[in-house]
Amino acid sequence: MIDCCAGRRRDQNLRLTRMCHHMRRLMIERLTLSIIGVGVLFSSSLAEAPKLTRIFPAGGQCGTRVEVTCKGDFTWPLSIWAPGLQVECGETKGQLFVTVPEVANNDRYWIRLYSADGASAKLPFLVGTIGEQQEVEPNDRWREAQLIETTPITVNGVLEKSPDVDVFAVQLAAGQGLVVALEANRRLGSPMDAILQIATADGVVLAENHDDAGLDPRLHFVAPQDGSYQIRLFAFPSEPDTRIAFRGGENYVYRLTISREGYVTHTQPSGSFGARKSVQAAGWDLEGDRALPIRVDDAVSEVRVFGDLRDIRPVRFLALLPASTAGYARYALGENIEPSTSDSVASAAGQNAWHSLNLPAMVTGAIQFTGQQDKYRLQLEKGQSVALTVEAVSLDFPTVPLVRVYDMNDKVVAQFAENAPTGDAVLSFTAAEAGEYRVQVGDRYGAASSRHHYLLCVWEPQADVVLTAATEMLTVTKEMPAELEVAIKRFAGADGNVGEITVEAVSLPPGVTCESVVSKPGEPTADKVTLKFVSAGQPYQGPLLLQGRSTTPRELIRPVRSPTQLDACLESLWIRTVGSD
Repeated sequence: MIDCCAGRRRDQNLRLTRMCHHMRRLMIERLTLSIIGVGVLFSSSLAEAPKLTRIFPAGGQCGTRVEVTCKGDFTWPLSIWAPGLQVECGETKGQLFVTVPEVANNDRYWIRLYSADGASAKLPFLVGTIGEQQEVEPNDRWREAQLIETTPITVNGVLEKSPDVDVFAVQLAAGQGLVVALEANRRLGSPMDAILQIATADGVVLAENHDDAGLDPRLHFVAPQDGSYQIRLFAFPSEPDTRIAFRGGENYVYRLTISREGYVTHTQPSGSFGARKSVQAAGWDLEGDRALPIRVDDAVSEVRVFGDLRDIRPVRFLALLPASTAGYARYALGENIEPSTSDSVASAAGQNAWHSLNLPAMVTGAIQFTGQQDKYRLQLEKGQSVALTVEAVSLDFPTVPLVRVYDMNDKVVAQFAENAPTGDAVLSFTAAEAGEYRVQVGDRYGAASSRHHYLLCVWEPQADVVLTAATEMLTVTKEMPAELEVAIKRFAGADGNVGEITVEAVSLPPGVTCESVVSKPGEPTADKVTLKFVSAGQPYQGPLLLQGRSTTPRELIRPVRSPTQLDACLESLWIRTVGSD
């Protein structure tokens, strides 16, 4: 099925308004942090900053209060930064109590510990809507399998030692479906390349998966007969070495979702430029109408990083959590685009037909037949620039996109084909002549199934810029000013090239100054600039917001992003100023 939705150009004023809201939020958050952390911040000590290496469990259920244990090197208690969550220190060293909101608009939050001596790196904390429990050792062997009585459930566990195998048991009726999905490497950063197996009670392996979602396995299994079935989990290191053996360690943290009641993997459509209020959930063994509301939370949302044209695309990715159902879905929301005037739907049987697109457009397609080629056409003017992406891998679909663009003379003018790296298709081209251009989308290997979906996005790119800080955390003392390098990546667009960019602090802690720096095209500052921070010695810790401004070819205000962590970044940094003795 295809769901096609097209809109018009971005409304720049709306995007600037969102940026202003973001600035105000960070200023309020910064003031709050300075108040709640006052007991630990008034110090000029240059002792070691707290080191946070693990939090367990690494997630929780919406609407619950979760006891979490931290590991690392730190004193206790500490101050806590965790936007979107309520987190308190317990009496025992390393003990946190995390209150997850009843309704979460994100599936991943971040937790950072800090004291007068500095701040830890931030670690992820995942949330879901189903019940949770912890792994219970020993469960290494089939005779010790941990019985899972209630589903859907998320089991929080750790492959603590090398080698380690965790085994769970679940009862299934003949013909009953079971979904088992792991979150470990991709979303939590656990250094593991895991394998999931489904076996009979006496150990015969019936199903296995390695890398359904990045290095994290997921599988769907249908029981051939009534009985008890085992779920086995083990792992190799995500960075291969010379040892061929199962591994484990205290940082091999995972969240294993087990469901006999279905599992959400995506939505139909998977994205749009329209003003949708909800979207239909899709996945394994789902029954009935399962509409997911589309909610946007600017306050705590991370920004997905791709490292290509998608970083300037007028689209943001949301995590949609189904109520009381296992799984989640990524949804691509076209930002600040007026709703499309039509919303056409074509059946799978109509895939051989040509589907007309208007820019910008977002289409959800499915490769359901071997060798299927989905066909689209665009009317372009001479000299018109077009950017085109076909995403599947980043949305956890098994499709490997094969994309070709033809002009009216059947000449290939752009392609992402057999010789391209395995992954999502990203390409751009400029129309040499006015006329109809055709886009064909298929699977590189001719594969097809009910899961071979993709998301096609076509738009006319505008000049834009991405600014990224070299480090996320900055320490400034009265005796030693701090320097921060900001990388600048410019993208030309249909409206020209980005001109001079003023990189500056939006607001600074008391006693801190930072002169703005101008990045000029064609000069050494075109690709990077260095900001210098000077402190009068007043102690402070909290978020820091920087931005880049340009007026050519149009008004642009873009935040300076933090370095990429687990395929995402924040639009704020962290600053610490040390008080004088």
